[in-house]
Amino acid sequence: MKLDQTAKGILICLCGMFCFGWMDAASKTLSTQLEPVQILWVRYALSIPLALALAAPGGLRSTLRSARPRLQIGRAILISAEMTFVVFGYQTVPLADAHAIFALTPLVVTALSVPLLGEQVGLRRWIAVGVGLLGVLIIVRPGFAEITPGMLIMLGCCIMYAFYQIMTRIAGRHDAAATSMVWQTVGGTIALSLVGPFFWTPPTTGQWLLLGGIAALGVFGHYGLVLALQFAPAVVVQPFTYTMLIWAALSGWIVFGDVPSIYVVMGAMLIVASGLYAAWREKLRARPG
Repeated sequence: MKLDQTAKGILICLCGMFCFGWMDAASKTLSTQLEPVQILWVRYALSIPLALALAAPGGLRSTLRSARPRLQIGRAILISAEMTFVVFGYQTVPLADAHAIFALTPLVVTALSVPLLGEQVGLRRWIAVGVGLLGVLIIVRPGFAEITPGMLIMLGCCIMYAFYQIMTRIAGRHDAAATSMVWQTVGGTIALSLVGPFFWTPPTTGQWLLLGGIAALGVFGHYGLVLALQFAPAVVVQPFTYTMLIWAALSGWIVFGDVPSIYVVMGAMLIVASGLYAAWREKLRARPG
């Protein structure tokens, strides 16, 4: 059976989320053995060849030319810092819990798009944002359970990633996707190279294999997401990114023996449901006529 363009986009997105889920399991494994800055530094450096290969068809020189270089540099620094804190947070937070909190990102982007992008958000989508925040409160349970520093780190990373997505949308108005990817990868590598040597510990053979696996999974995951958006609209692809929760829970259980609590499951269901509703409302808004 021949798949149409939208089905291809969805399938590729699912494959990308599979890569991200297991990449995070490998990152969490290494986070107790190596410094987070070192892990991200190696991952970024190993990702440069693919980023340049993706830029090659359009001409490397023209792809590297950005209309908003300061914005691109800011994006690279922000996502590098966010990902470093994520790996640091993995030291104490189960994967399923972390990704349940991260699932709030599209709703934070919705809220930020009003003041930063000038977009219009109706009452129903604001209610969806509120429901998503309720889901986070169920997971964190302030006053009923200890709020760990790891949870606060993940919440902070969720907000940082939302700002990164807003900056990416603005960059997309001026630069091609390949340009943004190259600037992010090369810029992130340069930024991490300024601090990476101060955190360097010679990896063992097994750790090098995990570092290589993290880089490969990250490259395939990001490339898959970019490719998926070429086949299908963002409002169609976005709901399927929530399947990363499944891989996070599965890899966390298999590798670390972490079983999500009932509160994590309930909170994640609320966040995902509100995110899907917000995406559906966005699809209706974008529909012609």
